[in-house]
Formats: sequence, C-alpha cells, structure tokens
Amino acid sequence: MTKSKSKSIKVVQFLHSGKEYKRSEFKVEGEKTIKPWNTGDHKRKFLHAKGAYIDAGKIIGNENNWEDIYFWGEWEPESIAPNINKHGEDAPPHFIHEPFLRLNESGQLIKGDKKSIAKNTDPFVFGDKGFFYSCCMQSRYKKLQRLEPGSIILFGSRIKDQKTGNPYFALDTVFVVGDDKNKLEYYKNTDLSELQKFGPKHYCDIMNYTSSENNSNPSCNGNEQKDCNGSNCTSNKSEPEGCEKGPKFTCYRGASFDPRVKGMYSFVPCKIGTESENGFERVMLTKDSFKDIFDEEIISNNLTQGVKYTEVTLGESFDIWNTLCSIIKSQGFEKAVRLDYTEKKE
Repeated sequence: MTKSKSKSIKVVQFLHSGKEYKRSEFKVEGEKTIKPWNTGDHKRKFLHAKGAYIDAGKIIGNENNWEDIYFWGEWEPESIAPNINKHGEDAPPHFIHEPFLRLNESGQLIKGDKKSIAKNTDPFVFGDKGFFYSCCMQSRYKKLQRLEPGSIILFGSRIKDQKTGNPYFALDTVFVVGDDKNKLEYYKNTDLSELQKFGPKHYCDIMNYTSSENNSNPSCNGNEQKDCNGSNCTSNKSEPEGCEKGPKFTCYRGASFDPRVKGMYSFVPCKIGTESENGFERVMLTKDSFKDIFDEEIISNNLTQGVKYTEVTLGESFDIWNTLCSIIKSQGFEKAVRLDYTEKKE
C-alpha cells in the first residue's frame, strides 16, 4: 500500500504504562486480598471477568452463561487480587484481578479513602454499552479529539521480551472509533448529565468527573495530568469559551460487533477458561507486524509514551484490522467484546 494525501482515517499507537501493581499496594480484608482504588500512577492489571468473545463470527457467551475471560487491561477501581502460582517464574503477571465496584445501600459508588484522588479508567471496556474512550492524552494530542469513524486506537505498552530482551509493543485493547452518533463532545466544567446518559453505568463517577474542583481532574498520571485538568486552556485561542467551561474532550463509543464499522469492531485480546488463570503476556506487535500490507511503519518498538499516528484510507484501516485479527489468533488469543465487573453492596 502507498500513502495518499487524501487519507483521513488514523491508526493510532497509544502508549500507556505497562507496569503491574506490587503486593505492597494491596490490603487484606478478611480472607481476601484487595487492590484498593488506585490513587497513584496508572498501571496494568491481569484480569478475570465474566463476558463474551467472538468465535467463528459468532458471539460466545450471554447473560445466562457468561464465559470466564482472562485479559490484560486497565481497571483502576478495586479488585480482588490473589497470587498466581508462577512455579518459581518471575515473568508477569504475578496477580489475577477480579474487578468490582463497592456500592452503598443507595447504590452510590464508594471510592474508599476520601483524602486521595481516585484515578480514572480510560479506555473503559466494561459493561453492556460497549467500549469507551474519553480523556487521556486528548489535550496534548488534539487529533485524538477528531478521529473519524473507522479509525483504530491500539492501546498498549512498550515492554521487553523476557527471553531476548528486545522491546516490543504489548497490545491490550483494540478500539475502533464508531460512527458519528457514537461520539459526544463535552466540557469538564459543564453539566455532565449528557455524558452520564451516553456512557455506561457509574461512568462519570468511575472517570472521577463528578469530584473535580476548580477545573481540575487529577485522575491521570503526572505526565498525563494536563490532559484532564485543562492546563493548556489559555493557549487554545480558537475556543476562548473553553476556559470557562473547562477543557474540551470527545467521548467515543467504540464500534461494537453489532453494528460494526465497515466490518470492524472493538475488542480486547483474551484467553478463555480456567486453563488461562496462571497468566500470560500480552499480544506482541513490532515494527514488522504489518510490513506485508503497508509501506509505513505502523508500530514503533522504541516509543515509550505518547502516540504515533498513521494516516490511512477506510479500506486500508480494514486491511490492518483484519491482519491484526490474524496476528492475535496466531498468538493464541480470542477477541472479547463484552466484559463485566461485580457490584458489591455494603
């Protein structure tokens, strides 16, 4: 494939921290080990959740019989986190996290220590409304606010191969931007009721939007802080009202299995069943992963943070997505399209 100047679709390599939480960050409640709601830098979790995945073009799993799905991702609220028996191996993951939300008798979210700022979860891949992406890095990288339907965001982390020591991009989420009706522009300092309706249950609370003060939302890492707190507001001359309304963001609902965007849908690479409970590393992508179908380098092995854009046509986006599906399958992964957390009332 060769690049055309008229291309408006983007494939985005989006890097976030790939580190795993440490035992020192956990606490014990009765007989269970709990990872409290994160108030530090974002990290990844190896997760176990009930849900559904795609096999032979069909959704496997439903509300009467959800599947046991194991995957890597971001879940900053609380999780039950037992050890994984690694049989002396030091490779991650070391813990398996079962995600849950703690609710009071009125059904309101309990975040734990009120003296600390709870971090958000972005992208958010849980619940029956699909996948959502709405905040991180959007102030720093404005193009992330204007992604066309059919664009693909590849969320992942730069890590090193345990055997060779070579760096690669460890993929955890494939987010296909949905059509324009699945997109909502919003300002942090305005009424967020539309965002709450647009997003999944408890979304604004999980994203920590309802607790922001003075145009500030410190729910991102230190190096991502301005993406959520509007620190670049005064420099945005084209939108002078933004300083009053707070920073502007776009909340995207990812394309789902039904309806898709030109055959594409969002998914999380996963493995199915209890044989996966001892853990596995993430999908490996490198600069050579798409060389047979695209002239440009879509993936950087050495990028440690930020984003990398590749401009493509909608047809090329599908070819890249389809090749990605083949890569994922060849590495022993399935595609999860529904993931749930547990609600615990106190």
